[in-house]
Amino acid sequence: MYWVIIETGLRIGEVLALRFKNVEGEVLHVEKSVYEGVTDDPKSKAGKRRLPLSAPLAQQLLSMSKRKLPDAFIFASKRDTPLRPNNILRRHHYPLMDSLKIPHGGFHAFRHASASFMDTLNVPMAIRRRGWVTRTLTPP
Repeated sequence: MYWVIIETGLRIGEVLALRFKNVEGEVLHVEKSVYEGVTDDPKSKAGKRRLPLSAPLAQQLLSMSKRKLPDAFIFASKRDTPLRPNNILRRHHYPLMDSLKIPHGGFHAFRHASASFMDTLNVPMAIRRRGWVTRTLTPP
């Protein structure tokens, strides 16, 4: 989940709404968002977008999908429902941060890290807003 967030810059609700059918090769189709366990359309038309995935991340998601139906959530509870962000923070994220002796922070920090990474790649803002970054960009 962290890998998807940092590589794509998606909001946590968008990540938790992802289903295996949303991964098509090295392209991620963002179509939904989830809030309080309810999946819905994004707030705006721009919320529906295609994002590139690195080959290693696409391969990882593909290997996870072999055990699941296409309509299954990628990050699901034991009952195959979307995970809840507060539970992830409380049960996994904060204990990890405590073990690393770093201050608590939420998922939104990953969006900022993703944006900083795109800054280092000189990705134009117009491309970021459209949600499609070309595969030709490489880190400095």
